[in-house]
Amino acid sequence: MKSESVKIAEQAFARIIAGPPELIATPRLNDPVDVSIDLPVQPGLKHSVWLALQNDDELHFSVGRFWLEWSP
Repeated sequence: MKSESVKIAEQAFARIIAGPPELIATPRLNDPVDVSIDLPVQPGLKHSVWLALQNDDELHFSVGRFWLEWSP
């Protein structure tokens, strides 16, 4: 059973993926995390972006070589 945090992350990431048609955002289904998406380098985006939720409460954000993890 999915936690409320995972459901919220899935909805938020789905909104990003469904965003503007010129934005390329794809789910990364094989990552060992709860939810993960990738936004590759593209017009208007100089660096790749990775967003993920892991262990129900760890948010991960990576842009280029910068990586941030936030956990309550």
